[in-house]
Amino acid sequence: AERTQILRPNHGFLRPPLLAVTEHSENSVCFERAPDGPGVRIGVDPDGFQASLRFKNHGPERVPTLPAIHPYFRVPPDGFSLRISDRLIEGKDVPSNTSPMEDMIISQPPGLPIEVHLHGIGRVKILTSAACFYVVVWSDDTSRYVCVEPIYGKPGTYGTGNGTWLESGEEIESPVNFSFEP
Repeated sequence: AERTQILRPNHGFLRPPLLAVTEHSENSVCFERAPDGPGVRIGVDPDGFQASLRFKNHGPERVPTLPAIHPYFRVPPDGFSLRISDRLIEGKDVPSNTSPMEDMIISQPPGLPIEVHLHGIGRVKILTSAACFYVVVWSDDTSRYVCVEPIYGKPGTYGTGNGTWLESGEEIESPVNFSFEP
């Protein structure tokens, strides 16, 4: 059988590079871009999986950071909807954009799950830590896929005075839990 490959836009800092496995166990694996670079930890359990981005400033000067996990969801034939904060968003209402500046940016109170309803398949619940206040919804082809990005900082503030900065030696971790219900 011929296999179809769907190429998604390059959207996210850790997507293009190859990551080295630096730790592993029966239920988790840790990938890092370089020994002193950003890392990703993936863990699995019977309820779903966890992904966590880790950044540590190994340099002498402070550096900007804006961690965001970029889960892409393939849109099923019956479509999708999202529940973010108190908003229900139908897939048809998500703009198909080619510019990240036109992303849907939604404020998300900490502790509330983000729900991705894949009609005819099930629901993915995304839980973030208390440091996540925003979700960006992005796609340039909503008939094929949608990216629902929990962001640990305010979108558009990377490298600005209002952004998140890490001092020398400081580390930030941005955990996200995913569970699936048919």
